[in-house]
Order: sequence, then C-alpha cells, then structure tokens
Amino acid sequence: MWQVVIYTTDEQAKVIDGLLDEHPILSLSMLNAGEDILIEQILHEQPIWSFIKIEALVEHQQDAQMIQEQLKAFDHQLKIEIEELQEKNWLIYGLKDFKPMLFGEKLWVFPHWLVPDEVPEHSIILDPGFAFGTGQHETTKMCLEWLASHDLNHQTVIDYGCGSGILGLAAVKLGAKDVYGIDIDPQAVDASIQNAQLNHVSLEDFHITINTDDLPKKADIIVANIVMNPLLELRNYFAMTLKDDGQLVLSGLLGTQLNQVNEHYSSHFQLVERHQDKDWGCLSFIKKP
Repeated sequence: MWQVVIYTTDEQAKVIDGLLDEHPILSLSMLNAGEDILIEQILHEQPIWSFIKIEALVEHQQDAQMIQEQLKAFDHQLKIEIEELQEKNWLIYGLKDFKPMLFGEKLWVFPHWLVPDEVPEHSIILDPGFAFGTGQHETTKMCLEWLASHDLNHQTVIDYGCGSGILGLAAVKLGAKDVYGIDIDPQAVDASIQNAQLNHVSLEDFHITINTDDLPKKADIIVANIVMNPLLELRNYFAMTLKDDGQLVLSGLLGTQLNQVNEHYSSHFQLVERHQDKDWGCLSFIKKP
C-alpha cells in the first residue's frame, strides 16, 4: 500500500481531485493543512480551508509514481510526498482508542465489542463510522452532558443535524416521548437509521428524516450540534418551532464564537448556561415568551 500526499490551495484542490479520478485510488481524504479553522460560507455549503493536504491511497508504487508525474506536469511547484505504508489491520488500528464513555451520572456510550454483560439502563451502542458524532468530540460531549442532566420525560425533542444519531438516541434512552433527527447528508440519515436499529430503537420513537416538513410544528427541546453560520440562519426557525419556555442547545461552536451567537439569539432566547471544553463551546437557552 502506498500513500501520495499533496499540499495545495483550495482552488487547485478541485482540479487535482478531478485528475485523481483517472487513477486507481483506494481512498481519498482532504485535510486542513493551514492554521485556519474550517469556514462554512453559507448553509449547506461544504467547508473550505486556505491550504489543503490531500491523501490518496493506491495499491502499487507504480500508481503513486504516475500520479506524481501527472500532477507535476500540471504544476511543477506542487509539494508531493510518496511513502510506503506498513501492512496493518487499519480497522482495528483506527478503533483501538475507542472506549466506553459516561456522560453525567447515568448515560453510557459503548462500542459493540465492549458492551458489558449487564448493560446499564441508559446506554447507547455506537461504533465509529462515517457520520459525525461518537461522543468523543468536545461538542458532542457537551450536548450529551446537557441531555443527561435534564429531565426529558414526556418531551418532544429535535436533533437538528443528527449525524450518527447519537443525540437523538440519547434522548430516547433518557425518556423523551417523541424524538426527531434531521440531517442534510443522506449518509448521516442512513447512519442514524442503522444506529437506531443497532440499539433496538423503533423509527416510530426516533423519526429520522432529510426533510424539515417531516419535523413537528412544535417541540420542547432542540439540540443542534453543527457549525456557526447555519446556526445563525436557523434562529428564526428554532424560535418558531420551540414552545414557549422551550429549551435550545447549540454546539459545534468555537469558544471565540459564543458571544456572537449569544448576541444573535438574544432577541428570541434567554441564555441559561455557557460551557467551554478546550477550544469548543456550547450554549443553552430558554425561549422567551
């Protein structure tokens, strides 16, 4: 197995991505290679970075060398690295640090290979996957901590930007009456459905959709763990959907963004709590009458 690493700009990355389509790529990833945090331009757009690291995996050294030759012909100044990767079980290697996690005093998240014989009442079985949300990232942790510390019995909850479905599943396990998950990414919707099935949660209890028309007109709680610009755009929708005195939890935010988001939401919501974990933050509100 060989890896080709290309350092380039956002503009060039789009062209390089097209050139790589001509080669037998086994895996392709794009990572932030600069110091900037990802920037989302408008709702539903892909994030961009000023400088990008592209990693392409190929089977043979000859494939890697052909990619290098083509890209150097495209731009001889491109920084390109080729290295041979040692054989290993990449799945096991990637999962080795994934361990059971406790949120609050009662909510557990287990990978399936570490589920105990006696499973605690409020438990989620969740394996790492393609969709965002395993409980390991600070923003997800803060949302799970909030859910675990509040009474969700008989509540209608919306997980906006559900990713893996972890927050919606937590709400179901913690006693919410009706839980809805929505995501614009079909892969995330599929992951949420698969994780609901893995946890023996009926899709009548956890409604998962890609369409806002499928969401309830009113909800008691909305949890949105996405990024700042979409959250700013969603303020009026959240205000319209939440019941009076309904609770709103916003995360996916950098600590430096909390003041701006709080100020933007202050016309409709009263700030209740502000949390920060490392560089990330979370805000919880109550809707004003």
